[in-house]
Amino acid sequence: MKRVLLNADAAELSLAKKDMSKTKFAALVGCNKPLLSAYLAGKVAIRPCRRYKMQQILGLTFDELFV
Repeated sequence: MKRVLLNADAAELSLAKKDMSKTKFAALVGCNKPLLSAYLAGKVAIRPCRRYKMQQILGLTFDELFV
């Protein structure tokens, strides 16, 4: 099974456009900031339920947000 990782550039660009901090984004997604940092660094694969929440919050498609 292929690991799904966050496209950090797309996520950070979307956060900047929405003027949202990483701390607030982590809270909305339901994780803590260190885990969000691990997602952004590509160290941890993201669970499907969190992927869906991220897509909804950032307004991006699966292909735009994940690699």
